[in-house]
Amino acid sequence: MENRLFRFEAVSEEAILVSVRDPKLALVERNELVALLNGVLKSSPPKWLTDLVPSYDTLLIYFDWRQVDSYFVINKIKELQLIASNHLGKTHKIPVFYGAPEDKYPLDLQNVADVHKMFQQEVIKSHQQRPYRVFSVGFLPNFAYLGELMSDIATPRLKTPRTYVPAGAVAIADRQTAIYPQRSQGGWQILGYTPVDLRKHEGFSVGDHVEFYPIDLPTYDRMKNGETSAAN
Repeated sequence: MENRLFRFEAVSEEAILVSVRDPKLALVERNELVALLNGVLKSSPPKWLTDLVPSYDTLLIYFDWRQVDSYFVINKIKELQLIASNHLGKTHKIPVFYGAPEDKYPLDLQNVADVHKMFQQEVIKSHQQRPYRVFSVGFLPNFAYLGELMSDIATPRLKTPRTYVPAGAVAIADRQTAIYPQRSQGGWQILGYTPVDLRKHEGFSVGDHVEFYPIDLPTYDRMKNGETSAAN
């Protein structure tokens, strides 16, 4: 079942998958449409809506099957005046110490620089050069997949993932970047660390943007200890 913008698929008796219909659209454009639909439904949630799971170019919609069926939900979504909603995401400003604040903290900044035959400062400048769009949230709570990186520092994942990545690690993989919200395993290339505790930070949503800005180690320590505000 389709309309001009979206394709619909009933995946269970309590969920439908909405995907962007036109594959010729750029990823950012497809994701903007997903964010728009997600924002409309979150701002005025119908009584039958139970959950929303946005991704790069799809939105999984869960509903109470005792109240409505998939055909009802699909028709209601088709009726939405998406463009008129003017949904705008938030901007999160995140400080980063581009280095290892403690000896035990892993760091791949020099490795990324070596791969691209760059100086570390050039990698850092490239990483903070643009705001990043939240394309998807998952893997861990408040783990946002951000993109897209400048092509000059796009770097594959580590061949062997680490068994220990500290919370706050700011890392890249291919043309994505992300922040590890908690201690985890992971194979992304780590450029630095943020003192922001993402377990307490407001949640990222698809369509939001993240801006990174550099701080030195003393500032990192002060923010980590709660002596100054860790996020603008």
